[in-house]
Amino acid sequence: MNVRPMREADLNAVVRIEQASFSNPWSANAFRYELHSPHARIYIAGNPGASADTIYGYACLHYVADEIHLLKIAIDSNMRRQGIAEYLLVHCIKKADETDKSAVILEVRPSNRAAIHLYRKFGFEIIATRPNYYLSESGKREDAMIMRKQIERR
Repeated sequence: MNVRPMREADLNAVVRIEQASFSNPWSANAFRYELHSPHARIYIAGNPGASADTIYGYACLHYVADEIHLLKIAIDSNMRRQGIAEYLLVHCIKKADETDKSAVILEVRPSNRAAIHLYRKFGFEIIATRPNYYLSESGKREDAMIMRKQIERR
């Protein structure tokens, strides 16, 4: 398994994972925008030398002031529960440390217990709630829990 920056050639695979993972998925154009944004990074997890056919998941993040904002992690449905999300999360935390960021911050649905468990495992703490942040397929709203991990300086 390796992690590398996303390339334009990865777009179809990333959009396929995105559509299977989220009720309100980003479009291909949204990912293109992120690819060319100077403050955004998208990292791909897959086999060494991964082609678009061997992408297992991705993480999208923004460098904002002295923090990294983790926008999303998504894993191919056939590859879930194999440690890939954990691998990507560790990569994002390392990027925060390497770039002297003070924290990694994210939002998560309270109903996403697997993600919350993963984030807590790596030291993320709930710091606030955004009421009615997420829209479900049924049209109902769900809060977002804002979680933060302080980066310990060596």
